[in-house]
Amino acid sequence: MIDPPGGRELLARGLAAGLASGGFNLLYFFVYVAATGLSAPEPTWASVAVSSLVPCLLGALGYAWLARRSVRADVYFALVVGAIVALSFEGLFHSRLPDGSLKPAGFDGLVMPMHVVVGLAAVLFIPRWARLRLPCVRWE
Repeated sequence: MIDPPGGRELLARGLAAGLASGGFNLLYFFVYVAATGLSAPEPTWASVAVSSLVPCLLGALGYAWLARRSVRADVYFALVVGAIVALSFEGLFHSRLPDGSLKPAGFDGLVMPMHVVVGLAAVLFIPRWARLRLPCVRWE
């Protein structure tokens, strides 16, 4: 079992995954909107950034909980994140957004790949940093 991560380490892991996924998702957002001409009130660049960062921070907390309880935390974390991403695709089966308005054409093509990017960033960044000691973070 690895040493349970501390608060700073958790923040660094989640923040790195969130910034990586947020950067990629924002780039994808701007390219997709420019290419398709999608015009909708949501998502906005701010909601894309927040929706990329927050799940990764929460994922870091979840990984810390798993790491304290299992030597196979990496595997369990990947399975849980994969299940959450798969469940997020349930939105494909609805024609309305949560606020009751109709989905604009191309909406699913914009947001569904972003779900996968956030999940991949969490799985790739958070567990690996459990074993790395980065010079930018002070470990105590």
